[in-house]
Amino acid sequence: MLVTMRSVELSANLDQSQADASILKIVTDFGRDVSASLDLDATLRAILLSVSHLVPADLLEIKTWDASRQVLTPYTLEMTGSSRVTQPSLSQFGELTNALITRRKPLLIPNTRTPDTAVPYLNGNSLVQSYLGLPLIAETELVGTLEIGHLSPGVLGQQDLDLLQLVSSQATFSVRNAILYSREQARSTELSGLANLAQAFGT
Repeated sequence: MLVTMRSVELSANLDQSQADASILKIVTDFGRDVSASLDLDATLRAILLSVSHLVPADLLEIKTWDASRQVLTPYTLEMTGSSRVTQPSLSQFGELTNALITRRKPLLIPNTRTPDTAVPYLNGNSLVQSYLGLPLIAETELVGTLEIGHLSPGVLGQQDLDLLQLVSSQATFSVRNAILYSREQARSTELSGLANLAQAFGT
């Protein structure tokens, strides 16, 4: 049995019709997968899995922003092969995340060991040697971040950034809708509990 694998190509040597078809398929498949459920864990898992198929990554993390507490909550895929979403206690990206949410613009650093004007205070001690981060912003509101890291320098480049920007808006609104749905579900449960309590007191 022979299994062949190749990365997604959007290079200039493809004619325009092939490139357009390839891009359309990427966006369509991504949108279908991430909008299949309103459950937050299912949405995050779909985004992480889809991104892992599009871009080479040793480290992959999506974070959700809690505006009331002003904190980001990281989520990753479990490394055992089950592809379940887990919630680590600490982010894998540290000060790179801080730079990303401060800028609120995509951040590409092909080699974190080389001084970069975008992150002048980066000390070069991070395990991540190639980094790509996108803020997930819906109508000026920060929803979270999507971050990819590689342990070797020069792996992530402009083509990877261009590819992820094609699907980042779908990821953003899918995460926002899942968060809103989760909040409404929690609120509905609370109201139901209060109604049952009121009924019990009335009885």
